[in-house]
Amino acid sequence: MPKVSVAMSVYNGERYLAEAIESILNQTYSEFEFIICDDASNDRSVIIVEEYMKTDSRITLIRNEKNMGLAASLNRCIEVARGDYIARMDADDISFPNRFQEQISFLDNNPNIAFVCGGVHLIDENGVWGSRLSKTPLTKENVYKYQPIAHPTTMIRKDVLKEVDYYTVAPYTVRGQDFDLWCKIYARGYIGMNIGEFVLYYREDKDAYKRRRFKYRVDSYRIRKLWRLKLEFPLFYDIYAYKHIIAGLIPKSFMGKYHKKKFRSS
Repeated sequence: MPKVSVAMSVYNGERYLAEAIESILNQTYSEFEFIICDDASNDRSVIIVEEYMKTDSRITLIRNEKNMGLAASLNRCIEVARGDYIARMDADDISFPNRFQEQISFLDNNPNIAFVCGGVHLIDENGVWGSRLSKTPLTKENVYKYQPIAHPTTMIRKDVLKEVDYYTVAPYTVRGQDFDLWCKIYARGYIGMNIGEFVLYYREDKDAYKRRRFKYRVDSYRIRKLWRLKLEFPLFYDIYAYKHIIAGLIPKSFMGKYHKKKFRSS
């Protein structure tokens, strides 16, 4: 029985998929199962996964008949997972070789911690262009206000995921399924921990913020309003919901300078 189950969803990810898979298969900790859910890709993603399956029995492929989105696809992975811990991974990122070793050790030695996360180096076609290593304590308040958790760096106890009914599949969580999950976990009295180390190369180009649709900013506003009430925070915490709307109204040239300065100085 593997201790760790890796959950990855892929949709038309052929460009970077092999590199992402190899970063998992080459972990210094090797006793894991690797569950990949293909979300109805129409490129070579399935072929790439099947090629790796020929030489590594740790990989299991699940296929969606139609595109279901990230939350539903991850839930399918978790439902069949046999491990005590669920390690998240995206199909275009690169995990550090010792990521699992460090995170498993931390969870083994801290049974009161529901999940762990770490820092990321931001990469594009030219290599590393920025970093994000939050030192903000993962209190319920800070998770709500700042969302300092990089989703693909997390390793979560499966029994906690089961207790909160996994990821929420809803229109308003299409781009906020991770924030919603953290809030559900904290609402049940659990806590997470940032191990304070870089664990992953996160693929995001410098101009990704420009392509974020205003609809998703509205969804971020809605989900934060919802959780402000559920977590019983004071009314003034609504400012952290409104900031997502405001960010969409600020000129992109200004946001570009802020974005690059923020992550280069992290």
